[in-house]
Amino acid sequence: MKHIVRMTAVVAAMFCFSLTLSAQQRVESNVEKVTLFLDGAQVVRTTTYNIAAGEQTLRFVGISPSIDATSLRVEAKGNYTILGVECLDDTSSINNSERTVIEQRLTKAQERLERVMSEAEVLRAEAEILAKNCTVGQNATLVQVRDLTAFYAQRLAEIKNKQIECNKRTSEIQAEISTLRSELAMSGGRQKSPMKCVELKLEAANAGRGEFTLSYFVEGAGWFPFYEIRASKHDAPIAIVQRARVFQNSREEWNDVNLTLSSSRPTEGNVVPQLRPYRLDYGVAAPRYDNRPITNISGYVYDSEHKALAGATIVVTGTTIGTATDHNGHYSLTLPDGKREITASYLGYCDRTIHVNSANQNIMLRQEYAEMDNAVVTAYGTSLKRAKNNAVVAESACFESEEMADADIVDMNIQQSLNGIEYHIERPYTLLSDGRAVTVDIARHELQARYSYVAIPRAVKEAFLQAEVEELTKHNFIAGEANIYIDDMFVGTTVLDSHTTESGYLSLGRDHTIAIERQRQSSYNERKTLGANRQELVSWVIRVRNTRNERATVVVNDQVPVSQRSEIEVIVESVDGGKLDSTTGVVTWELDLAPGETRELVLSYKVRYPKNANLVIE
Repeated sequence: MKHIVRMTAVVAAMFCFSLTLSAQQRVESNVEKVTLFLDGAQVVRTTTYNIAAGEQTLRFVGISPSIDATSLRVEAKGNYTILGVECLDDTSSINNSERTVIEQRLTKAQERLERVMSEAEVLRAEAEILAKNCTVGQNATLVQVRDLTAFYAQRLAEIKNKQIECNKRTSEIQAEISTLRSELAMSGGRQKSPMKCVELKLEAANAGRGEFTLSYFVEGAGWFPFYEIRASKHDAPIAIVQRARVFQNSREEWNDVNLTLSSSRPTEGNVVPQLRPYRLDYGVAAPRYDNRPITNISGYVYDSEHKALAGATIVVTGTTIGTATDHNGHYSLTLPDGKREITASYLGYCDRTIHVNSANQNIMLRQEYAEMDNAVVTAYGTSLKRAKNNAVVAESACFESEEMADADIVDMNIQQSLNGIEYHIERPYTLLSDGRAVTVDIARHELQARYSYVAIPRAVKEAFLQAEVEELTKHNFIAGEANIYIDDMFVGTTVLDSHTTESGYLSLGRDHTIAIERQRQSSYNERKTLGANRQELVSWVIRVRNTRNERATVVVNDQVPVSQRSEIEVIVESVDGGKLDSTTGVVTWELDLAPGETRELVLSYKVRYPKNANLVIE
């Protein structure tokens, strides 16, 4: 009787367990729409599912491990009641069989290494024994000495050859072990989190069909704007090709999705900053300029084990200008004027911001360690599990090549949203989570331009070709790098930003055919004391020469100091026909130079200030 009772209990338990499994259904969904921000992406998934009557749990699988659980929203249509929503790890997504195979290969490689190292130790010992015992007695004949010497030389040569072979095999096996350890780290553990699933609990009075929409924010995706500027003759329009380099390392499959590019940054802080007091006093030096400013930087991004981080993003801090590392961890980037900080980011690693002090900037990133914490989905008031600081690690990306978009410009619908610009691509697009950057053409523009040269000899001793494009500000170009082509020849890179480019000017690179020189005139400089004041006279001469075989318009800019105190008086002696902005102290000359013509410009001023004050004048 007891046996029958026990059997009945086991059967009942198995029946309840089967009911639990049947009530917890795995549901596949498709990514229908993706909005790529400059940093991150908003993913929208949709699906339909036949719902049985009663209480049940649906598990929507295939969700990125880099999801921000607080951004999760679930919309549902159907005759049922939602009881709760939770974001969980999908442990079934971890490929344990792959990890086992790698572990077995690693064990065998380590065993081979031990055998080779043992063989090398035996050879070393044999060489030592041979060296100690290869001697002959005093009564040895010449033939015996010759035979022993020949044997020693032959055997030692054999040992050396075997040692060389052992060293070669050791290096090869060590490289194999290093590769297998990297693969093992990528197949599981801290460097690869399991995929996520969204668990939806609901209750239905009757069976029916339900429609579900999931939307959430993920890291490890984004886009960078970049441009191609083409100029030819001075009377021809300038062509600007607007492109986007898009990428995603979310480990999701984005196949044939409706793609939107947004200029917004959801990860930025949204609190208005406060101005701090700016106090200027004596002892402050005049601005100093580097004659060779840093405009292009490159470097290598790696982790604490000196392994390359492929797909890491490098952004000029506070801008939209950025790039991503290639499969070797290398990057290159053009800095806009006045920007000297870059921020490196990689999913699962701590962001790092550095000050650029050289043209080569190597960056090491340290890994973030996931630590679970509670988060709440506001829509349903249920508790979710997510990592602190979204510390979820994706598999290493590999930017091996760039998949170019079709030659034709993709149909584009450009809209102005509340907090930025949105580019709606009219055709479906596929973005794979394989570390490859995909280039999308946004638009082509042909704009009328007027060309001239601008020179700031106090800062740089070369002139820059610039194009004045009146319609530039109308197109809302987001700041980004731009490749410059003049007469179909690549001449370098610049930065295009219609919001900060004054009067629609585009810088098209240095032109050494306009020679610039700035010298201080020692015969005009003087320093003397007048009663309670001290007076200094400063004079500069600027020489501009047009070595081109055609006329050239050259705009020259320099400056005089602007006083911030009533007891400091600046008296402008000569601007030599230039225009002085009394507010900023900027002096501008617009020169029309014939071929081979040279012009000299004289800039001089006096400064009077109390003789007991410490005032630094250039």
